[in-house]
Amino acid sequence: MFLDARAERVRSAAIGLPWEKPKIVLSGWSGRDGRGDSPPRGTGRACCSPDNSSRSGRFKLLSDSALMAFATVLNGPVANAYVAARNGDGNIRIGNLAPIPIPRRYLLPAGALAADYEELLAAPDAQDRDGRMERLLTEIDARVLTAYDLPPRLERRLLERFRGEARPVEHRWRHWADSYPTPGLTLAERMSESGRAYPCGSP
Repeated sequence: MFLDARAERVRSAAIGLPWEKPKIVLSGWSGRDGRGDSPPRGTGRACCSPDNSSRSGRFKLLSDSALMAFATVLNGPVANAYVAARNGDGNIRIGNLAPIPIPRRYLLPAGALAADYEELLAAPDAQDRDGRMERLLTEIDARVLTAYDLPPRLERRLLERFRGEARPVEHRWRHWADSYPTPGLTLAERMSESGRAYPCGSP
């Protein structure tokens, strides 16, 4: 069946949106099918990637670091926990995305790391690929959490909501506290040998 884009056939005005511009593609699937047979997903709901092609189904790396940084927020623990708390078991609703709290500063470093992550993702034969990608993804999460500047106790409670959940990535991933178990510190602090990797105010 061909896509029917005639005006009298379309269900919404989405066809008129500027699809040729850079954008972020986010899956609206929550993990439960229409019959309710599949188990609902837990806290990890949002899964997105930047895309700058209007005619390709493949995700492409953007040079726009701001857009890449925004994608790290939507893939991060704060946004996922927020959507899970508001959305319930159904598919992700657009109305639950707009109110996601977005930090206004210190996100460009996370975007730069995400670009490195995309490059490594495209290199399946890279040495110690799983270990490097796991560390890089955790560092991206740490950068995003630093931008939110949550108190360590609140950040720990947030990350514990993801305990026992599988992350939809193409490499090994362990819970943050399992990889960096030092109590009483933020994730960024735990990743840093000096005790504070990304102080709030760093570029």
